[in-house]
Amino acid sequence: MGIGAYTSTLLSIRLNLTFWLTLPFAGIVSMMIALPVGYITLRLKGAYFLMLTFAFAEIMRVLLSNFWIGFFGGIPGITNIPSPSINIPGLFQINFMSKVHYYYLALVLMLFTILMIYRIERSWIGMVFSAIREADTLAEAVGINRMRQKVLAFVIGCFFAGIAGSFYAHFIHIITPNDFDIHSLLLPIAYMIIGGVNSVAGPVAGTGVLMILSHFLLRQFGFYEMLIYGILTVIFILLLPQGLIGLPQQISFWVTKIRNRTGRVNERGIA
Repeated sequence: MGIGAYTSTLLSIRLNLTFWLTLPFAGIVSMMIALPVGYITLRLKGAYFLMLTFAFAEIMRVLLSNFWIGFFGGIPGITNIPSPSINIPGLFQINFMSKVHYYYLALVLMLFTILMIYRIERSWIGMVFSAIREADTLAEAVGINRMRQKVLAFVIGCFFAGIAGSFYAHFIHIITPNDFDIHSLLLPIAYMIIGGVNSVAGPVAGTGVLMILSHFLLRQFGFYEMLIYGILTVIFILLLPQGLIGLPQQISFWVTKIRNRTGRVNERGIA
């Protein structure tokens, strides 16, 4: 996301390209950088993969903060990032100067992302991804190139993250290296785990619920908001691994389990 934000910003400011060109370029550059990073990091699993990707994010933050300051802006970042605009002579002109305009742009980008990810999930590529998720060794035994498919999934995800970064930069109008620190990395993980990682609807549900909670309740706790996110994440990992999207199925399982126990107790009592 940070790479996409800086790519879009630099193309807009240094080359005077319109947002509608920098937006796809942000995703493409993110994909290009994700390709070698994926081949390195995806050879590891679990905590090792997480630590290495965190290390890469921190390296990028340090580089953007302390090197090529005249180009990347250093710690103060880059300001005065231009807003998008749509100008069709003789028909209409839209300058994104209000939050309402950005809302509809965000809505279009979100729907586009959900649609594309949904189509991928329902395609043969999605079936391959699911097979690797369930049993990667078995999938490789039947002829699936596990490493290639993992890198493909990684690159696809980074493309959409780059697009999100481009939108973020042109919405906030300022970006700094600290916008993409560890705090920014942990939030999406909480959204996915709490929502559910096994379907497209899971992260959408997790993001929606947590953003609503943050806006109306958690934000007043200040620094402790992240602590609450961490506690919720641990609770869901332990008690509800399928996330919010799997809550109806989990409730049905608990109800059936309680009924079975009650039935056995009653049978013993009658006997």
